[in-house]
Amino acid sequence: MSSCFNLSVERIGYTFAYCLLFAVSLTGNALIGVIVYKTRSLRNPVNYFIANMAISDLLFPIFLIPQVLVQLNTNTWLIDGPLGQALCKLSGYLVDVSSAVSIQSLVIIAVDRFRAVVFPLRSPLISSKRGRFFILATWIIAMVVFCPSLFTWKVVEQPEGLACVRRWKAAVEESSLKETFPVAMTILYLYFPLVFIGILYLIIAFKMKAIKIIGLQSVNVREQRLKRERNVFKMCIAIVLVFAVCWVPFSIWWLLFLYSSDRTISSCGFQLFGVIAVFLRRSNCAVNPYICFIFSGNYPLKIAYIAAFFPVFLVSLIGNIFIGIIVYKTKSLKKPINFFILNMAMSDLVYPISMLPRDVASLFIGSSWLISGPLGQALCKLGSFSIEVSTVVSSQSLVLIAVDRFGAVVFPFRSPLISSNKCRFFILATWIIAMVVRCPVLFFFKVLEHPDGLVCAPLCRMSKSQRKIRSQVKAQFLKRKNLLNSRNFMQRTDLSRMSANVTATMNGIQSMSSCFNPIATRIGETFAYCLLFLVSLVGNTFIAMIVFKTKTLRKPINFLIVNMAMSDMLVPIFLFPRELVLTYTRSWLIGDPLGQVLCKLSIYASNLSFTVSIQSLVLIAVDRFGAVMFPLCSPLINFKRCRVFILATWFIAMAIFCPNLSASKVVESPEGLACVADWEDALGEIGYTSAYCLLFAVSLTGNALIGIVVYKTRSLRNPVNYFIANMAISDLLFPIFLIPQVLVQLNTNTWLIDGPLGQALCKLSGYLVDVSSAVSIQSLVTIAVDRFRAVVFPLSSPLISSKRCRFFILATWIIAMVVFCPSLFTWKVVEHPEGLACVRRWKAAVGESSLKKTFSAAMTIIYLYFPLVFIGILYLIIALKIKTKRIIGLQSVNVREQQRNVLKICIAIVLVFAVCWVPFSIWWLLFLYSSVRTIPSCGFQFFGVIAVFVRRSNCAVNPYICFIFSGNYRQGLKNLFS
Repeated sequence: MSSCFNLSVERIGYTFAYCLLFAVSLTGNALIGVIVYKTRSLRNPVNYFIANMAISDLLFPIFLIPQVLVQLNTNTWLIDGPLGQALCKLSGYLVDVSSAVSIQSLVIIAVDRFRAVVFPLRSPLISSKRGRFFILATWIIAMVVFCPSLFTWKVVEQPEGLACVRRWKAAVEESSLKETFPVAMTILYLYFPLVFIGILYLIIAFKMKAIKIIGLQSVNVREQRLKRERNVFKMCIAIVLVFAVCWVPFSIWWLLFLYSSDRTISSCGFQLFGVIAVFLRRSNCAVNPYICFIFSGNYPLKIAYIAAFFPVFLVSLIGNIFIGIIVYKTKSLKKPINFFILNMAMSDLVYPISMLPRDVASLFIGSSWLISGPLGQALCKLGSFSIEVSTVVSSQSLVLIAVDRFGAVVFPFRSPLISSNKCRFFILATWIIAMVVRCPVLFFFKVLEHPDGLVCAPLCRMSKSQRKIRSQVKAQFLKRKNLLNSRNFMQRTDLSRMSANVTATMNGIQSMSSCFNPIATRIGETFAYCLLFLVSLVGNTFIAMIVFKTKTLRKPINFLIVNMAMSDMLVPIFLFPRELVLTYTRSWLIGDPLGQVLCKLSIYASNLSFTVSIQSLVLIAVDRFGAVMFPLCSPLINFKRCRVFILATWFIAMAIFCPNLSASKVVESPEGLACVADWEDALGEIGYTSAYCLLFAVSLTGNALIGIVVYKTRSLRNPVNYFIANMAISDLLFPIFLIPQVLVQLNTNTWLIDGPLGQALCKLSGYLVDVSSAVSIQSLVTIAVDRFRAVVFPLSSPLISSKRCRFFILATWIIAMVVFCPSLFTWKVVEHPEGLACVRRWKAAVGESSLKKTFSAAMTIIYLYFPLVFIGILYLIIALKIKTKRIIGLQSVNVREQQRNVLKICIAIVLVFAVCWVPFSIWWLLFLYSSVRTIPSCGFQFFGVIAVFVRRSNCAVNPYICFIFSGNYRQGLKNLFS
């Protein structure tokens, strides 16, 4: 990293940052443990697990940060021998254990909150007694899971000296485990828990929103309970979000580090991203205590104030001292503008030295002043006077910096107004003027007696309580704005040159790169995009939360504004990170196949965001037009229709820009990889992609709606509809497992995932598609048998009752899974010249290539032609029976009409199934048994493309047949959206 960063500045920055992190983390987590132990009201499961996280987070400042600081300043591992080996293994092992304990604690807290809110009348899952067992379990599980770390960490000799490093090959004799183990742990201990926690908290939020308070007595009790639950809920959400923000960038960087090329890893942009990601991950140990102090009123206020004041004191003291040392030691910084920044830093030191200790003392003693007598009077006057002088000095320094910059930019050929020689005089003048102007403070401030004790306050015409409030407000807020000086030091130096570089870069004037400092240009671009990222993400999130929380804002126009906010969030999530990467590397980082997917997704999401926003604006304009021009008419976009319109904006946008998925590609350029839109070779892919994207959306939506409607509507809870829902569930396997695989194959022409996971997914996708087809045909047969029994033998007890129905549904899945079990052994990921491919290999699986034809023909006959013939015979008998049946009475008319409607739905589903599957079966049998000359012909290939697509489209048709032919399904759908 030495080629990318200045070593001396790097060490100073790292040392300062990690020292601050050490102090803040150690203090905050220790305070959390002490407070939970001392405060009875905090002794509940949630706070026990927060204390458990605090104890685990203490392992970072105790074991990791000292090691990092030693490594920074000595570049070696200090301790040799058995003790050194033990400490090396222990430090790496305990850091992993700490992270695992934290995420397990977050999961348990989420489960506890879910049980308490969703099932409030049940006994708590995690009681105070069980809490100890769960806490112990988090440590045992973490220690067992990360046990391999003990064998991988070793102290080894390097040219620079000893080093504590990971050596996977020496430990397990398989270097591939270096990639497999971190990926598995990242998925198991980061992404899965975060998704699970997010789902639980989403359910909790909806449940808390939907709770109804009935009765006067329950109002107060339930409101108090809800208020407590909301406070705990906010605190838990904040902890989880901070955990995700700290850990997700590190996991992304680590996966990129494992799988990217050497050129990518060595780039300065990637190294800078790695530095930020690693520090964010390590800083998570310091944040949780302060979240608890902010969001929970149960934690003692005094301790919370100390925890808040301590980082301010430390940052202010160390930061301003560092500014003075850096300017004094660095010759290139000895300029008037930097001397004035140094002057501000010296004035800002007054606040942590004089005011912060006084504030902390007042919190515990109840009085803001401890010392009486002449010494107390003198210290009171001096402390207040120095604070006022500091403020004036900072203001004058800012004015002098502005004047200096004005002269340098507007009159560049004139001699500088503030030269290095005159600078000392101006600095001295700022202090003298400030002391003269604020001299009356020496006479105003005095130590006065107060009912709570002594107080240092100005002698003005106000009550003693007002004086105390004035001094406290002044101490806490007046000076805090000046603390940013030390942290913004690099941004204040050479401001005009930096702004020029940023302007040039943002306008894309790369030809002028020789005129500007490229480092300053990148800093400017990074600052601009990071600011834009933060503002966009926070602003749009706040819009959604405000509309969601405020009842008065729940109107169609505000829902459309939220829709725009959600679409606008795609830009900071997908586009800005890409731009930041391009700023530092000038190339696309990730190659095939993951890079292709991310490239397509980033361009597609950006276009999607713009289209959804413009459609939302049009809908808002139409809504306002109708409200103003036709005020007496019912609104065009009401509450019920609003959801449909919002959903339509996304579907239309996704359909319009679907071709971008095919046109976007990662290609090689002279500078490296580039993500571009190549429209020349994409026409065929665009057609396929558009068709399968539409099929995916229609199938997923329709089958999910069928399942929900049957579950929610009581009138649909009968065997026939249960089997239709069973078919819908089986048809969901197509959009979930098959269509994404087809889309990836179309656009990347390769199978993305290698290794055991890739083999497993390949087998599973092929197997589940076959199982889905078998479950569908068995469900159709069972429905036909049930209808035959109900119509032909109406007085007999039903063969498939509601109780037996579950057994039959389970049997369809078990039989299908057993019959198509050989598919698990035939599907394999193999290497081709173009890359990996998921294909069937019968000979490699069973040793006989002839079994491919035999098995396929047998399954086609058993699971297609025989069932269709059998179903056709049953429905023919049913139709003749209904036609010849005599009608006696009004009730018989209704029964006959109902039977006809059910028969229409069943026949329509069977006919569509036959139309979709018979052409494919014919093409497949011809493909197996035809000559080699027939297969490559264009006519045969065209017939194959149509047959395969028609077969796959069967998963999307059944739900809409039910909605068309059945009034009960339509009514259930209306009730669902009402």
